[in-house]
Amino acid sequence: ENDTTLFRSYNLTGGNVTTTDSTEITITVTQFDLEAIRLLPPLTHTVDSTFLALTANALVDMNDLQVVPIDFPAQPTTRNDADIVPPALYQFSFDLDSGVVVLTFTENV
Repeated sequence: ENDTTLFRSYNLTGGNVTTTDSTEITITVTQFDLEAIRLLPPLTHTVDSTFLALTANALVDMNDLQVVPIDFPAQPTTRNDADIVPPALYQFSFDLDSGVVVLTFTENV
């Protein structure tokens, strides 16, 4: 492998953060970010290829204190659940004049 496949990264553009004043925070990424990440193999495909970095302003605790930043080396994941949901046809269009069928799926294919 070359360096371009070893060190790919992606910055989230948004998401929904859920917390209950505990030591865990759940971030549900946006559909846009999810599709963008899926287009960057081998990023997130295995535990060995999934890491997290944070800036100090990424999160705050319940006392409004910033998180300790994680830069390089990034923190490795302890668990990675594979994408097992196949893409499904969402909609399609058929142009009788041109004979073109356009299929739209629920995720990138």
